[in-house]
Amino acid sequence: MAKYRRMRPVLEGDDGKTAHQEPDTKVTPEYVFDRRLRLERVNQAFLQMPLKYQQALELWSDGNSYPEISEILDIPLGTVKSHIRRGREMIHRKLGSSFDID
Repeated sequence: MAKYRRMRPVLEGDDGKTAHQEPDTKVTPEYVFDRRLRLERVNQAFLQMPLKYQQALELWSDGNSYPEISEILDIPLGTVKSHIRRGREMIHRKLGSSFDID
């Protein structure tokens, strides 16, 4: 559920700073179509899980920390961790172990 593409580091330049380059991915119509299908499957699996797991996963995927999620949902920190782990496991079980979103 990464929102941002990671840049690959490149060797340090003459100025002592690390340069970056874009990942080597060719965006073809087939790639876009396949990615949309995969994201739709993830979304369907997400919507089928209980609301308590959806809430924790959505807050986590938005970049909130476990303590922040605990405060927002007014539940113990351990429960937040459990909800996120169980929610992720539910999605993986629905999609199969070979499913890769990237």
